[in-house]
Amino acid sequence: MIGRFVLGIACSLLLVGCGSQGPKTYRLSGNVTFDGQPAAVGRIDFVPDASRGNSAMAGFASIKNGTYDTAAGGIGSVGGPMIVTVAGSLPQSPAGDTANARETVFEHTFTAELPREASTLDIAVPASAGREVQRSGPSP
Repeated sequence: MIGRFVLGIACSLLLVGCGSQGPKTYRLSGNVTFDGQPAAVGRIDFVPDASRGNSAMAGFASIKNGTYDTAAGGIGSVGGPMIVTVAGSLPQSPAGDTANARETVFEHTFTAELPREASTLDIAVPASAGREVQRSGPSP
């Protein structure tokens, strides 16, 4: 009798544990340009817009060589109204010129209605979102 009770509790715990995987996320990928040029490196954050009724979890992706993909080490989007923040950089100095290395860094935030399915979103960051800075290390 006690054995059946323990077995019943164990099965219940397994079922509860397996069913709580969180909201479904969807793969999001695309290109990122800054002032018309591919962004070298950066990050994109997809934060649900609570003011518009979306309170799910946030997603993110890394930008590399002008592209991003949440399936490559990020977390997909749950879709719906989102606040999207894109931050990154664009090298400005010739390769190997570490003495005068400069880069443009940028950060741009906007709202978007993302689909609840795998999709592509290309992002064009305006020149007004950037500023030039002196680098202290080698160019990426």
